[in-house]
Amino acid sequence: MFKKTIVVFALLAVFAGNAVFSQAPVALDTALSNAASQFAATVPHGGRLAVINIVSDTDALSNHVINQLIVSLVNTGAFTVVPRGEVEFLAAQAELDLQMTGFIGDDTQAMIGHAVGADSILTGTLHRETPTTFRLIIHVINVEGFAISAAYSGAIVDDHQMATLLGIQIVDLIPDYTTGERLGMAALNTIFGVGSITRGHHIGWTVTGLQVVGIAFFVAAQVLVPEEFDIDPWTGERNELNVGDRRRLNTAGFIALGAGTVVGWVIPFFHTRAGAGTPVASNPVPFNFELVSTNNQNINGVRIMHRITF
Repeated sequence: MFKKTIVVFALLAVFAGNAVFSQAPVALDTALSNAASQFAATVPHGGRLAVINIVSDTDALSNHVINQLIVSLVNTGAFTVVPRGEVEFLAAQAELDLQMTGFIGDDTQAMIGHAVGADSILTGTLHRETPTTFRLIIHVINVEGFAISAAYSGAIVDDHQMATLLGIQIVDLIPDYTTGERLGMAALNTIFGVGSITRGHHIGWTVTGLQVVGIAFFVAAQVLVPEEFDIDPWTGERNELNVGDRRRLNTAGFIALGAGTVVGWVIPFFHTRAGAGTPVASNPVPFNFELVSTNNQNINGVRIMHRITF
């Protein structure tokens, strides 16, 4: 029973860790590096790859993704990557309408792939997914059969770099949690995950569940195996079975509470404040001037209003 209990709570800890780490958004360049590494692990090496187009909200953002993706693919050493200039030149020679930062139909993509002599082409999109994140999706398409051979999808954090590439005037960025705030959440998490839950991070309920299970084991040890039955009333001998059962239940309780405490202290350091990194933009001239009537004698005055858009 003791070993089974350890295995159960170890699995709970692993699942909790996966919930925390798996979906965390990353910076754009980190995502592009991750995509290149994934393709290097899944796409056969030695092929000739060409980045055809990336669709996003601005040309500046698409251009950055294309250029950085080419750099990341080259750095893997797994492929021969067609330079962007060569892709544009060969597409122009073949009189193909190549818009590397815009939408291209499947037929045109296939013809461009053949024109540049690529074994595979890469296309993708990058658009806002939530108020605080973007979604990057990249497909590797085999030119011969025009079928997707690999794909990458990743959440991108809405940080200063993204705001700049989107052409947003930055006034400030909503800050993420400080180390002090994370320590405060961790301390409060020792009380049924309150620190994380009150901040809107539902993983805190995992702490609650582990601690409730631990307390339930302690209660069971006292209620189901009371001490007065440790001594057999007929023989006067010590009932070792009851003592052993209570000890095992208490041990399981300690393990559950310990696992809850560890998870509660770890998870705040992987929380992201809602809206963290989101730019707060303002009009270039944030003041509005208006002529208004100040009394019944049609004497006009000036009203100045200051407006900030979030």
